[in-house]
Amino acid sequence: MVAVATDSDGNVFAGGYTSGDLFGESAGSNDFWLAKYNASSGTRLWAIQDGTSSGDILDAVATDSDGNVFAGGYTYGDLFGGSAGSRSEEHTSEL
Repeated sequence: MVAVATDSDGNVFAGGYTSGDLFGESAGSNDFWLAKYNASSGTRLWAIQDGTSSGDILDAVATDSDGNVFAGGYTYGDLFGGSAGSRSEEHTSEL
């Protein structure tokens, strides 16, 4: 885990990267993951794991006052339709 944020209800969003099967089958070298946990019980509400056959790193999570969650990181693969080639490509996505 390398990134943590909370929303206005106190729910926790944790994210990072894994080299194996964490919340699903590994897509390759490193996959990014993001999970949401209930503020009062700590119960995991949902989790995603995704990536390419190359390295995919989630290293930032943020929320806003409207309840949106933003995740950022980088990839060495073709994650969102465009290869970074030999260098990493940074992405930020609203979830």
